[in-house]
Amino acid sequence: MKKLLTTIPAGQKPRLNTTIKPVLRHLLFFAILAAGSLHSCSKNDPLPPANTDTLPVTPVDSLPRDTVTLIRKLQVIYATTSFTDTTTVFSFYYDPQKRVKEIGIRDLGAYPDSNTLRFIYTGNQSKPSLIISPKNQAGNPGAGASYNDSTFFVYSPQGIIQKDSTIQTASQLGGTLFRQTMVREYQYLSNTVLTIRMSRNTAPGNPLTPFRLDTVRYRADSSLEALKVVYPNPISSRFARLEGFGYSSLINPLSKLNIGGLHYSWLFVPNDLEILGNTNYKTISNTNILPTYIDFASPRIPVIFFNSAYNSLGDFLYGDEFDLVSTEWPGRSKYPQTVQVVGSSSYPGDRFIYNYFY
Repeated sequence: MKKLLTTIPAGQKPRLNTTIKPVLRHLLFFAILAAGSLHSCSKNDPLPPANTDTLPVTPVDSLPRDTVTLIRKLQVIYATTSFTDTTTVFSFYYDPQKRVKEIGIRDLGAYPDSNTLRFIYTGNQSKPSLIISPKNQAGNPGAGASYNDSTFFVYSPQGIIQKDSTIQTASQLGGTLFRQTMVREYQYLSNTVLTIRMSRNTAPGNPLTPFRLDTVRYRADSSLEALKVVYPNPISSRFARLEGFGYSSLINPLSKLNIGGLHYSWLFVPNDLEILGNTNYKTISNTNILPTYIDFASPRIPVIFFNSAYNSLGDFLYGDEFDLVSTEWPGRSKYPQTVQVVGSSSYPGDRFIYNYFY
């Protein structure tokens, strides 16, 4: 797969990597790993011109508003001490059963483009049986969705996710593109512990090989307690641990959706490094991080958590404190209007701002 991160010398200001693929949630239903794209916010770093959209985006105001639980739009802003840029806008569309049917993705870099995630349901099932994802939206912003990937889901009779399989476009050694299969298998060890094993093939005709193992622990109220992620090569000697979660009283609107519940981001195509919408953290590269955060898992917005790197023996190596400051939406008590996120090793003054619209 394409390298997701650019090494940044310590103390140097990071730029948004155009290959970042920021996510998805714990309700034990299902997940799609998707990696989130955030445009470079550098004013001197133009992106290639956009192509025609592969999948059209429904106009935002064509859907009746629901000011109770349903989020209509999520605006992502990258702010520094010298400028503030809107990087991405996600628009949510629902069917009459209030199931998410589309998520429109619009990048607002030098060359805006837009693409759409499509959610397909079987009958009156509350969970999708298929998701169609725009590939290049996440992998190469501005280039248009040249490929559409498909993720299929298998549920228990009780509607709990058991397995999902993604057919996606990937690069093998030498850079040749091929249609890769990626599988996630879910095992419920208790009411509060879930493991997810991921495997994929690395070339056409090759067998599936394991590449990531997640162990998720939840609190009694379904909030994230801790998450351990063991990665593929070349960083298999380290693992990430998210822990120390403290929560506000504000409701997390993404967790309220029918696609809510897991710690993956539903907004992007599958990705092997993403956790809570972030692919730039200490376990991946010990540099200044980008404090991105998109959470479909916990019922409430955090105020703090830690993302730390450990070696294979379990010794702490380095990590980051993520601090979140939320403001309440005036239109409804306990719903957020704005969430600002700062990482302890972010470049001084850098932060991400998430604006919620209902």
